[in-house]
Amino acid sequence: MEFPDRLDSLPARGHDFFSKRRPAHLRGIAICYIVGLALHVLPGSLDAAKALTPFFLGGMGLFVVASELYVLRKKIVLWIAGLFVFTLGVEIVGLHTGAVFGEYVYGRTLGPKIGGVPAVIGLNWVVIILCLTALADRFFKSGLLSAAAVFILAVGYDLVLEPLAVRLDYWSWKDSVIPLQNYLAWGAVPVLCFALFRRLMIKLNDHLLTHVFFIQTGYFLLLRIYFGLRG
Repeated sequence: MEFPDRLDSLPARGHDFFSKRRPAHLRGIAICYIVGLALHVLPGSLDAAKALTPFFLGGMGLFVVASELYVLRKKIVLWIAGLFVFTLGVEIVGLHTGAVFGEYVYGRTLGPKIGGVPAVIGLNWVVIILCLTALADRFFKSGLLSAAAVFILAVGYDLVLEPLAVRLDYWSWKDSVIPLQNYLAWGAVPVLCFALFRRLMIKLNDHLLTHVFFIQTGYFLLLRIYFGLRG
């Protein structure tokens, strides 16, 4: 698989509504995640936090996607739509065969499902892949280094998320064992999508996406630490 090097001079098109209001948007996103943290840790509010999770993750995901679709460029529209269909399809196949991530089932926390997979999972995959792609493309010119960064960051994100996801009934694993296969697939799926991104030469709102990745990862990390301390 080849990973073309980055093009440094892809111009942004149209009126950049999101860039002009970037600080306010980042503050709003951060505040939403802080509220989410509070609902998980305040006495008696955990059930409400879990009930709101699909709306919260879905809302954040739609905002991030909107930040990339504001000028309706054909390539980015097709790429994002393709990401959703592809990742949801991978999840459905993986869920029913165990051939991708291993043997697991989804719980009730993440809301309505398509083929047994919560719809918000496909949306969050889109967000994570957008963020990882923007990060790698911003800091690495080499295609191979960028692909390696995408793989490592994706696996690191999942290492943070997995124990928390089980605790909050996002999903659960057969015999309560998270297989190595899962982490390899978590790295491979974004890398495949990143390779297509480089081929299409798409321009992303990398500043916003970079911050969103670290905010969301920090959110899950803090929750993991909190529930880990509770035992």
